[in-house]
Amino acid sequence: METTKQDNTAAKEIGRKLKMLKVERGLTSAAVCEKAGIKRLSMHDLRHTMATRFTEQSTDYKRLSAMLGHSSIRITVDTYVHETQDSIDVATDKFSSYLDELFD
Repeated sequence: METTKQDNTAAKEIGRKLKMLKVERGLTSAAVCEKAGIKRLSMHDLRHTMATRFTEQSTDYKRLSAMLGHSSIRITVDTYVHETQDSIDVATDKFSSYLDELFD
């Protein structure tokens, strides 16, 4: 029996989904999280965390939106991206440096 490119693509996608299911089960398992010394998480929690951490490293909201499967950047930013004290501090420091350069 000959396999086609479509068959291989489908097999790879099934493999990816199974790996993600394994990750999800591990992160949402109370026993696994307790043993690792981490807070029990849901995949929804991880989506929010990933979006927030991504924006701390990049302002490419279009790419983030695509990664999360959203049709609009607005959905991504309004729902999934959360300000952290670190991100506020970085923005404040950048603006302060800008003002120092402007008025020196």
